[in-house]
Amino acid sequence: MVELEEHWVRENFRNERPLDTAELEHQAPLIDRKLETLLRIMADEISAGCPTGRLYSQSLSIALVSFLACRYCRNGGSVGEPPHSGLPHRDTQQILDYIDDNLGSNLTLGVLAGLVDLSPQHFCHAFHEAVGLTPHQYVIRRRIEKAKRLLDENRLRIVDVALNLGFSNQSHFTDLFRRVTGKTPKNYQRNI
Repeated sequence: MVELEEHWVRENFRNERPLDTAELEHQAPLIDRKLETLLRIMADEISAGCPTGRLYSQSLSIALVSFLACRYCRNGGSVGEPPHSGLPHRDTQQILDYIDDNLGSNLTLGVLAGLVDLSPQHFCHAFHEAVGLTPHQYVIRRRIEKAKRLLDENRLRIVDVALNLGFSNQSHFTDLFRRVTGKTPKNYQRNI
């Protein structure tokens, strides 16, 4: 069972006229593998205590609403494309600078989108067009790059690097670090 709060949908999709009157069609029991996969990812994140942070969970929620609107709305509810592709260079640089200055904080789509006056849904699309990564993917890469620099300096313990860069715990940091670099933080430090 998934419940979406109306005020959250309105805030994250504030420029979407068709969603104002959208109604989901009642469907006989069906199997929708894409919806099932998305809901399973959300459930896994929640049961793990949301270690990936708000940016990731908000992105999943936006993906869910977009999917439901496109696939199951009876009155043509859909999520439109932003009025332009990507972000202007100045806005892109502002966002990237903000992210770099706040890598250790629990970044949110609302804050990032607000910097360039877009809805979070439009921001996700425009950011991906401009940078080639989702906001969450970009933040993870920047955190791992900074972690590598901190580990190179060898001044902080691995747990301190993880917590200073906004990871929920050392285990989550280690998993992501290994996924991105192919090594654990400890092995990376040993090979310096």
